[in-house]
Amino acid sequence: MSDRSISVDHDEIAGFVTRLRALADGIESTITTGTAQIMADLTAEASQATTTGQPAPIFADVITSMDKAMGALQTNATQLVANLRSDADFLENASAAMRQVDDDGAAAVAAVETQLSPTGGPTDRWWDTPPSIPIEPPWTGHDEPSRAVPLDPEVQQRDRMEGGKSAPSQVHGSPVDLPRYNI
Repeated sequence: MSDRSISVDHDEIAGFVTRLRALADGIESTITTGTAQIMADLTAEASQATTTGQPAPIFADVITSMDKAMGALQTNATQLVANLRSDADFLENASAAMRQVDDDGAAAVAAVETQLSPTGGPTDRWWDTPPSIPIEPPWTGHDEPSRAVPLDPEVQQRDRMEGGKSAPSQVHGSPVDLPRYNI
C-alpha cells in the first residue's frame, strides 16, 4: 500500500466548474450570433450588385454551401456546449459526493471509542490482561515425543520388516532412531 494520499480541493473544483459553465455559455452565444452574422454578411455581399436586393444567382451555390456549413457548425457547437455542461454537472456532483464521503469518514473516526484511558494507561480491557493459558514454543516433532501418539503395533511391525526408520528421524533428518509416532 502506498503512503501517498489523495486530497481533493473542492474550492478549486467549484472554480473549474464555474469556468466550464462560462465557457459553454460563451460558445453558445458566440456561435449562435456568429453564424447568423456570417450568413447575413454573405447574403448582403452577394446581393450588392442586384436591383432586387436578393443574392445574385451566381452566389446561390456559395450561399447554400455556407448555410450547410454554418448548420453543421451550429450542431457541433450545440453538442460541445451540452458536453461542457454535462462535465460541469458531473464534476460538481462528484465533488459533493467526495465531500460527503469525507464527512462520513470523519464522523466514523470520531465515533470510534478511544482505546486508552485519559491518562494514557491501560483500559482494563481483555487485551490488557495476560493470557490465561501458557504459551509454549511450537512442537517440532522429535524433541517432545511424549506428545505424539504411537502408531498401532501392526504398522510398527511392518515398518521394522521393511527396514524403515521412525517418522521423526525421517522427517527431521535426526540420526536418532526413535519409535514411529502419528504426528
